[in-house]
Amino acid sequence: MDAQDEMCDILVSTTGPNRTFGGVFVNGLFEMIDLNGVAGANMADTWTCFGDSSVQLRTPANPSGPFYCTSYGYSQYFEYISRVIIADLTKYSGSSRYSNFTANIATLTRGSVANVSLTPTYPHGLWTERWRIWIDYNQDGGFNDTGELVFSSYGINTINGTFTVPTSALTGNTRMRVSMRWGGYPNSCGAFTWGEVEDYTARIQ
Repeated sequence: MDAQDEMCDILVSTTGPNRTFGGVFVNGLFEMIDLNGVAGANMADTWTCFGDSSVQLRTPANPSGPFYCTSYGYSQYFEYISRVIIADLTKYSGSSRYSNFTANIATLTRGSVANVSLTPTYPHGLWTERWRIWIDYNQDGGFNDTGELVFSSYGINTINGTFTVPTSALTGNTRMRVSMRWGGYPNSCGAFTWGEVEDYTARIQ
């Protein structure tokens, strides 16, 4: 069944933070989403551990979401994101493949213009970076809908710009993703060699 091999790996692992039943459930759920797409978030799945039918685990149906695709840069040797300013949000940070900064909130008003300022740091050399920002305006757990790529630019130093929040955006909290990549524009999902990804919360009002 979905996630059976992954769960067995977790249960017998001697390292890592997820060697708990909670970790088993969460990782099993993510595996269902990987295998079944968005529909996986609404499935309940049962699997047998170690071939013993008396040891079964089941993820609950209808877990809270939405669940977003992963994205990260493999290396920050040459560059990383050091400052993000979007509307009233300002965040300084160090080097990391991916950072979950969803506790940091940018307040955005429908129909208004939001200011953007994105700053890289270069431990080695200077490079032309390509930046993108996505906001899940319809709160469906993805960034692929029309208008959800809200900002795209490139440069060596701090990038400044603006975007307009659509009047059709749903109100409330939603995911905002900032991605910086060397060698080409990043996609909203997936890994790339050089750069970094940071996730934030956009509060639409």
